[in-house]
Amino acid sequence: EKKLPLYRELIWAGLHDTTLIMLIVCAMIGLILSLAVEEHHGGVPGWIEPLAILMTVTIVLNVSASIDFQKELLFAELNKKLEKTNKRQVIRGGKMVEITERELVVGDLLIFNNVLQSQIPADGIFVSGDNVKMDQGALTGEPEPVPKGKTYDGEHSNPLIFSGTEVKSGSGIMLVIAVGGLSYSGKIREQVYGEGLEDEPSPLFKKLDRLAMDIGKVGFVVAGICLLGMCLIGFGVRGYAFKDVALDYLITAITILVVAVPEGLPLA
Repeated sequence: EKKLPLYRELIWAGLHDTTLIMLIVCAMIGLILSLAVEEHHGGVPGWIEPLAILMTVTIVLNVSASIDFQKELLFAELNKKLEKTNKRQVIRGGKMVEITERELVVGDLLIFNNVLQSQIPADGIFVSGDNVKMDQGALTGEPEPVPKGKTYDGEHSNPLIFSGTEVKSGSGIMLVIAVGGLSYSGKIREQVYGEGLEDEPSPLFKKLDRLAMDIGKVGFVVAGICLLGMCLIGFGVRGYAFKDVALDYLITAITILVVAVPEGLPLA
């Protein structure tokens, strides 16, 4: 069973977002410079704006983490409800019992048919049945149902039954030989959704990251051009002293960069 992520883990994952990293860095630089020079803009302390950016980042992180946490909870509840309704009949210890697919173990005799028990949840060996044919297209790509029997006879009979296949006709009993991650479909799921690939971002998030990087690059260029322009006009044309306006120019350039990066992009 997949463990639910902790809230702080979702917050930490959100801090790896490219957009938020750029906003935090710019806000911290602006905050340090504003406190160092006690900058004021229209009577308002200069540290107000970078502090507001940090508060916005905090709100975005918590909203994003809350949404993700709610989705994980709903998904877990849905899985639990599905497990309770998806019962299987097996012969265990000489008695017929009704269990969930999660409780299925190696050695159980699983009863299947093409009506209510058509999905095979584990790998097994055919024991008995009547006119059993399995759809293995999802695993092997075979277009036609494959007959199942006690012995192997090419296209006419095959005793192996794989998880993830569907009963197209007949009913029977199979001996369970592999469940969960050790089954045929379980190994496929492990390769596709294993730990190494589970954290792989989706194509949408990859595009958003590229968009954030592109916006950041454009913002850096524009901020650099503005800083250069202010320096040329201030020092070259108007003759301002470097110590009087240099920090003000730098804070203005950082503000331009912050404005270029949309705070709400991580919520997309």
